[in-house]
Amino acid sequence: MKTELKQILIPFFLTILFNIANSYLGVLWDFGVFAPQIGILYVAGLLFGPYGAFGATLANILVNLYSGFSPLEILPSAVVCFGVSCIAYKIWYFPVDGYELTKPKLDNIYHLQLFLASIFVCGFIFSASHGLIFEIFL
Repeated sequence: MKTELKQILIPFFLTILFNIANSYLGVLWDFGVFAPQIGILYVAGLLFGPYGAFGATLANILVNLYSGFSPLEILPSAVVCFGVSCIAYKIWYFPVDGYELTKPKLDNIYHLQLFLASIFVCGFIFSASHGLIFEIFL
């Protein structure tokens, strides 16, 4: 239980911290559409699995509530965020013949290709589904 709580709290606080830093830096410099806390979703799912995905998604829900989005808009977004975060975990740990399952590290060409492919797949799913959500609700 203690390990699972750590796996939830670390991404939760990182997402909140990144959002606070982004909101203060956004006042000083205009980055346009710059949301570094979204990257935590991918990293939390990859490193901590479903527990990390839950923590990052929970923090993302709080950030969206604070930003003024309605719960009707936040719910589909939260489902997509959790799903994309878990997909990153599933892609990395999917068993492939001839390759052993390891923790995420970029020590050979296979792991580098797997990392880049998972970023592409998760990014595409996240962008396409959020584009659809924004089109429906906004």
